[in-house]
Amino acid sequence: MKAKLAELRAAVVAPAILDAIQRQEFWSHIICDYSKDTRDRLRASELLGKAQGDFIERTENKNLNVHAQLDRLEVLTDEQIDELLAIVEEKKALLEGTR
Repeated sequence: MKAKLAELRAAVVAPAILDAIQRQEFWSHIICDYSKDTRDRLRASELLGKAQGDFIERTENKNLNVHAQLDRLEVLTDEQIDELLAIVEEKKALLEGTR
């Protein structure tokens, strides 16, 4: 059953959807096509760079990296969750101007 579904998916969906290499080739062609608008070439360059991991998003906090902790909530203790909630509420209150 799974093999038949995979075969059907490959026959119907795959031809209509570019894979990662095909997208990268497409963006590369746009980047190298000097007849294209500079804005389009720069956007293609940005998308290609993102696809290849050239950009790193950094988030920092003085006390703890909240984004990293949120990805692993299941390993946190109740005390750590309470600490995170307190930090979030404090920051929220500061942003709302209630403190």
